[in-house]
Amino acid sequence: MPELMKIDAHVHVFTTDMPLIDNPRHAPTYSFTHEQLITTMDAHGVDRAVIAAAGPWGDYNDYMLAAVRAHPKRLRATAILKPTVDRFALEAMGKDGFVGVRLPFIGLPKLPDIAGFDYRAFFRRLADLD
Repeated sequence: MPELMKIDAHVHVFTTDMPLIDNPRHAPTYSFTHEQLITTMDAHGVDRAVIAAAGPWGDYNDYMLAAVRAHPKRLRATAILKPTVDRFALEAMGKDGFVGVRLPFIGLPKLPDIAGFDYRAFFRRLADLD
């Protein structure tokens, strides 16, 4: 029987110089780079990982993009996106290794109207792109 692959399905990578959203719920005072992630994965026999987008950085997905481009066989990512993101950006992100989105609703005083046009179009684009 072949050995099962080990996958970390939720990990964060970040640096202290990444731009934070206004009034984040938390702001790490240390970095955990994608290079450190790969080293940690290797030390524990983890084959692959999915980098989860995190609220403190809002829709700044650039560092995760760099991570999945640097390690395309081992890393995938989710993103936080504005619902008005266009299909072309979503297609490009998919080709680069983004496999999902996170909705950053925790801590909001009022939830957005997901039944409005922007979110309905956003969810449709995601469904269309599988």
